[in-house]
Amino acid sequence: MPEVQTGQDHSDLAASGEYWQRREFVDCSFVDADLRELRTAGCVFTRCDFSGADLGESRHQATAFRSCKFRRTLLAGAVLDGCTLLGSMFIECRMRPITLTGTDLALASLAGANLREQRLAGLRLTETNLTEADLRGADLSAADLRGARFAWHPAGRAGPARGQAGRLRPAPGQARRRARRPRPGGRLRGGARPAHRDRAGRRTRPPVAVTAGGQRAAGIAIAVLAGALFALQARINGELGDRLHDGVAAALVSFGSGLALLLAFAAVSRRMRAGLRRVGAALRNGRLRWWHLAAGVSGGYVVACQGLTVATLGVAVFTIALVGGQAASGLVVDRIGLGPAGPQAITARRITGAALAFAAVAVTVADRFGAPSALGLAVLPLLAGVGIAWQQAVIGQVGVAAGGAVPAALVNFAGGTAVLVAASAVLAAVRGLPASWPGELWLYTGGPLGVVYIASAALVVRWIGVLLLGLGTVAGQLFGALLLDAAAGRLAVTTLAGTALALAAVAITAGGALTAAGRRRRSARMGP
Repeated sequence: MPEVQTGQDHSDLAASGEYWQRREFVDCSFVDADLRELRTAGCVFTRCDFSGADLGESRHQATAFRSCKFRRTLLAGAVLDGCTLLGSMFIECRMRPITLTGTDLALASLAGANLREQRLAGLRLTETNLTEADLRGADLSAADLRGARFAWHPAGRAGPARGQAGRLRPAPGQARRRARRPRPGGRLRGGARPAHRDRAGRRTRPPVAVTAGGQRAAGIAIAVLAGALFALQARINGELGDRLHDGVAAALVSFGSGLALLLAFAAVSRRMRAGLRRVGAALRNGRLRWWHLAAGVSGGYVVACQGLTVATLGVAVFTIALVGGQAASGLVVDRIGLGPAGPQAITARRITGAALAFAAVAVTVADRFGAPSALGLAVLPLLAGVGIAWQQAVIGQVGVAAGGAVPAALVNFAGGTAVLVAASAVLAAVRGLPASWPGELWLYTGGPLGVVYIASAALVVRWIGVLLLGLGTVAGQLFGALLLDAAAGRLAVTTLAGTALALAAVAITAGGALTAAGRRRRSARMGP
């Protein structure tokens, strides 16, 4: 007999990679549970709540999900073979890519689901709610669509599906609704607007259609703003380090305050705590190594460099040196394959971009060749940039294991704070603590700015991808640094020339990657 659990609360359960066979759950809660890579066979879930759960890369064989609730559930990479989802509800779930083979979706609600280019061939979709689902390019050949509900979206979101051209029929009683299909612009004949209903059937105002181009433009704008905030953080930490005559203490204040904010957020966010548990599980099963948690050392060094060098070099020189080191070491890091994307080829464009980045550093510090001390300071952010490429690759792997960027940011801040506490203790023992602390509150906002930077990156990376995120943030850093140095009256011609070269380096590198990505997408669409 199968094991039966009724009414159990499994919220925040950590069951990543486990294997469940012939188990039955009735009215159980799996809210925010870590079920990533879970494998089930012959299990039955009845009226269970999977809101916020991570079912990514999970595999299910002959498993039944009856009248279950999936709200903002991660299902990307999941495989369901011979399963039933009878009467289950999917709300704002991340479902692409998902593999459905011989699966019964009768009476399920997939209203508004993103099923673009998904293979739904041969599935049972009788009386399934597909209202405003994105079915563009979906394969519905031989699918049973009797009684399935479709509704026209003013922006034409539903679109044609492969294998069903001219065969999609409205459910009984919906012929009149289809006959009243809106004209372009979202209006019906006679000027009336089409009726819209929520999932409970209540009439609502038409949703505002956000185009992919508009979302990408908004994402790039946020990325540029986040980069400008990073430049402002460098200015603030540099000023605090100059006032304290201790760049390490300034870095500790910045990292420590950021860590405190993230810990406060973790205290109220079950999703974030679940992500941290996933990191622990990944360490236990060998998916992550101990040195993955040391990425914060590089972040702490970057912030310490802000406190040590920005007051002397200026924000622009610091940023250009940082970008130069990052571009050079990025070649090695990508070639080795430390990042979550695996090994990347070293192309002529990337080599050209790295060379231009080094040239940007040389041009920027050209007026300092006569001052060895200032020239030596420029080496510090250059080395910090070398560390950033490694840090981003490692934190990317931690983020994949955690299922989100914010838990990975907490790991980063914790590691950096630990190292800075140790370094500050040693320096305090040698030369004592800072004699006085400035009273201006803005000098202590570097940590919160760092948290905003991380949160912004986590938000828009889903819209624009890692490549455009990096391009946007670097552009924001460079332009923000120019504005800050101009306001301080320390902008030089060499700085302007170096900024132009750094932007050219990033654009050339990004252009090559975008071209390769487009080539891969076209190849994937054409098939083998």
